[in-house]
Amino acid sequence: MNSKQIERLHDYMQRKEQKKASKMNQWISEQLETLDGTRDVVPFFKIRVFDYHSYSNDPCDNEKEAIITIWNPEEHLIDSLREGQRYQIHSLSTATNQSLPIRLNSVGHSTLWKEISIDTYKKLYVPRKVTLCDDLWDKKCNEEVDMVGITLVEGELITRGQRYNKPIQIKNVIVTDSSGQIVQIEIKNPFSICMNELLKPKNILAFINLHYRVYDPRHSVFILSTCDETEIKISPREIYLQEAKKNLENWTKSHFEIIEKLEAKAIELCNPTLVR
Repeated sequence: MNSKQIERLHDYMQRKEQKKASKMNQWISEQLETLDGTRDVVPFFKIRVFDYHSYSNDPCDNEKEAIITIWNPEEHLIDSLREGQRYQIHSLSTATNQSLPIRLNSVGHSTLWKEISIDTYKKLYVPRKVTLCDDLWDKKCNEEVDMVGITLVEGELITRGQRYNKPIQIKNVIVTDSSGQIVQIEIKNPFSICMNELLKPKNILAFINLHYRVYDPRHSVFILSTCDETEIKISPREIYLQEAKKNLENWTKSHFEIIEKLEAKAIELCNPTLVR
């Protein structure tokens, strides 16, 4: 091909690409107009289950657990499911991107839940409880912890590592409770607006399913982190969390000076990415 033919071919290909791009932009605009700024929001909640072994004395059996995500749950199902009860569950599906623990999905109207009896001599369920900040010494790495604490310092958003080829955003929050021990909580991907409101200093929050990480002897600080199952609530529905929150609220009313000292210590000990 001579230079003129190459130039004509180039012009033709360019016009063709422009026409294709124009059609694509028009299609996108039409789709956006039909959406009209709305989006679908699907309610769900998660529960943790483990195998029932009525005749086994092997402690490892209790570690065979799974997380079930219930999509579009019906109200009566939410009210009927109780911690510590035994259920037969039918019509579950496996989730994608599997990791430990096993993850299963349930569509509220299709999955069947049937409560069945438990052998009274075998104690399988231990009710959840709130752990004080200075009672973390015997915790193992990745062991789950429920806490109620008052926020002292909220950190800036930082990037650390990747997951599924996406950067992990972390915000460090320093909290304490009536024990006076300082704890740093690494909150992963705190993108929502409500999360920013939750983490403001002086808020008393309930943390469910935190993972214990390590104790930092240099700063005398315990470090915990959130996981996929972590919940952070300012108005918890759970009775044991409500009681702990009320007790901490009463404690803060008469220990304002202690809280100020702890806040000053938290700011002093924080890494440079943390701000008041």
